[in-house]
Amino acid sequence: MKKWRGKRWALLLAGLCCWRLTGAEAADLSLDQAVRLSIEDNTGQKITEESEVRRAAELDEARRSKGVSVTAGASANTSKTWSEGSSNHNSNASSSANLNASMPLINKSNDKNIDSAELALDTARLAAERAREDLRLSVVEAYYDALQARDTIAVNRESLSNLEKHLSNTEILYQAGSKARMDVLRAAVEVSNAKQTLISSESSYEVSLANLRNLTNIDRDEPLTLTTSVAYVPFLEELDDVLSYGQRMRKDLQSDSIAVERAKVSLDLVKAAYHPTLSLSVGTNGGWNYRPSNDHNHGVSAGLNLNWNIFDNGQREAKLRAAESDIKTAELTLQKDRETVDYSIREAYHNMRAAERKQEATRDAVGLAREERYIASEKYRVGEGIMLDIIDAELALSRAELNYIEAQYSYARYRAQIENRMGKPLDELPAAASPAEASAADERRVTTQPTGEKDAAQEARDAGRSA
Repeated sequence: MKKWRGKRWALLLAGLCCWRLTGAEAADLSLDQAVRLSIEDNTGQKITEESEVRRAAELDEARRSKGVSVTAGASANTSKTWSEGSSNHNSNASSSANLNASMPLINKSNDKNIDSAELALDTARLAAERAREDLRLSVVEAYYDALQARDTIAVNRESLSNLEKHLSNTEILYQAGSKARMDVLRAAVEVSNAKQTLISSESSYEVSLANLRNLTNIDRDEPLTLTTSVAYVPFLEELDDVLSYGQRMRKDLQSDSIAVERAKVSLDLVKAAYHPTLSLSVGTNGGWNYRPSNDHNHGVSAGLNLNWNIFDNGQREAKLRAAESDIKTAELTLQKDRETVDYSIREAYHNMRAAERKQEATRDAVGLAREERYIASEKYRVGEGIMLDIIDAELALSRAELNYIEAQYSYARYRAQIENRMGKPLDELPAAASPAEASAADERRVTTQPTGEKDAAQEARDAGRSA
């Protein structure tokens, strides 16, 4: 029995250890998962969606104003009075109750209030959907920022490693008397600079991950492994088609159109306030007297109530002018927002096309820079080159790799911006690049490099670095 208890405790402790090890592992997070989590859990999005709930309640209130309303009332009174110069007094006690019901028969204001509330609910729904689209863009940009920072770290680490190797070789050659002390000092300075650059890129990565955690509202301290890789996905639509789509589908432009309709309804509401209203009312009441006599009475009532605002000293005309001005303002706001949407789409489209062209140019530059570094290293090793050639070649390679990384992620971000500025619904947007697509894109890039070499950004993606 004791032996079994010992085994049981050992198994329990082993299970706890395994649970701790599992809990310490970094969580895998794809781009699609990040978008879904943000839409479900982002606090700002929840606040926006509450506006839709409120507008729905206001519409329900407006609709119910056309129904029957019932009021009830009750009172109880007692009093005592004395006559001056006399000891006589009068005492009274009574109570009463009433119950009344009313229903509007003709009231144009109620109808216009319902129309306005319906339009307000449509606006809230469009605002919530637009907020989801903007949130998706923020998550996509944050995710790509983190990936770019991760790839930048890999490039900077490779550069630092190469410079440290070169410093070590230079020190050996200096000890052998074949290189000057100045070469050692210059190599050491470049190593120090590379370390500072690496520290800055690591900090940028942590900040990018913190932003991503904040948008998705996940545990701020949870380690993450970003599993989606950037891949080139061609954007085939022409600018004119994109502009036309954006003018039709942008939710904020649709909201502006609804705002024009609401302004017109407000004008009608001003006019409706000066139409006659007719309502039906029925009721019953009863009263009881306790002193000086004990009796009671009761009755019923029914009636039609007609009200008509005939003269208000010119207030109606002033209200009409204000409502007409609101309509004009809403129409101008719609026009201004259409112009803004047109510009924003053009801006993102041209930026995306520029990044697309930069990918081709920078990809070729990476292969050339690697070849240049190899030649400079070999020449320096056999004593035919100088230190400056080595450093320039290393810096040129890092710059070429970083430029290529920047072009890749700029294209991906601008593509996401265009989809957002077009107003594409979330269910029509393409899924993030699959591992197969990303591998194909990386393979195309690798084939441009010298045989046997692979760039640092690709190594980072292959390793699936986590924070």
